[in-house]
Amino acid sequence: MGRLFVGKTVKARLVCYNMLVVGVIAVIFSASNYLMTNRRIMQLAVSGLENHVQTLSDHYRLAYEEMVNIVINCTDRKAFDLAALGSLRTPAQRRQGLRDVELANNFCAVTGYGGYISRFTVFNEQAVIQAGTGMGSVDDQERILSSRWFEAELTKTIDSYPLDYVVSPFFRDESGILPIAREISEYGVKEDGWVLLCISPQLFGDALKEYDSKRETLVVTHTGQRIASRYEDGRHRRENDELVGELLARGEDAGIVNRRVHGKDSLVAYSRAERSGVMVVEILPLDLLRGDKRMLLQTVLMVSLACVVIGLALSMIVTEQIQKPVKRLVEHIGKLARGNLVQDPTIESEDEIGAIGKVINDM
Repeated sequence: MGRLFVGKTVKARLVCYNMLVVGVIAVIFSASNYLMTNRRIMQLAVSGLENHVQTLSDHYRLAYEEMVNIVINCTDRKAFDLAALGSLRTPAQRRQGLRDVELANNFCAVTGYGGYISRFTVFNEQAVIQAGTGMGSVDDQERILSSRWFEAELTKTIDSYPLDYVVSPFFRDESGILPIAREISEYGVKEDGWVLLCISPQLFGDALKEYDSKRETLVVTHTGQRIASRYEDGRHRRENDELVGELLARGEDAGIVNRRVHGKDSLVAYSRAERSGVMVVEILPLDLLRGDKRMLLQTVLMVSLACVVIGLALSMIVTEQIQKPVKRLVEHIGKLARGNLVQDPTIESEDEIGAIGKVINDM
């Protein structure tokens, strides 16, 4: 290392040594700062991804819980007396029917998610009470009872009622629904009738827009049926279905995995509601973080350059202060060599160079 400074003045050597020290410090600082900040960026990305998925999942869970409560109130507490309606032939029966329809509408409105209840139906084979955003028809009972999925829905327990995405049974309704069905009972004894609440998939799609993350997001049922999606390329559907299948097979309620998706290294976060089985999946390609890393690298390099420039300026100033007494000492020795033996008090000071000056003056 010393060879680098051979033949140079003391000032040049001091500047070079100082710059070497400053450079080493700047490199160590820049490297450590880059690694720490890069790690922090990744941690923030993971945290933001998990929080967004959990926020969506909680939103869906609250809506689900309120709609389940509607079904429970209408079945266990027997809020509607279908037997009293008959065929709505008498004025009393018609008035009771109007009150029941108003009550059904109130049940939908009080949840705060009434706009996403496509059909709320309380019925038996003789009477039907309906509310919701969809239009009713005279054969709704028959359509519901003949649906392939209706019997399976009745076998589910309300404590753990996984939602399924099925075809709507109603007239001129070609959209899918997520039904919650239960038999009417009183004190544990089953009555003659059923309650069916149909959740619109628009609930899930609107929430994705409201909590927009600008990332590819999926909402699926416990069997992997797609309810809603955001920023999903049609070419990715098959691969996304395979990804969802893998996540469901893990049997975990939430997590985040590092996986290659759509040809890119990505973070995949997911959260599954225990009761409804609805799972939210969000994909974050890691190359989206590279822009942040490039900006970080540029910032670190600029800070390092600033450290070098400031170090060079300070080194020049400090070196100049050290060189001045040395220069005076050299000039005085030159005078001595030419026979001038007059003492020079300016070369004396309290430091090591000043001590040399005192010795020369004494000599």
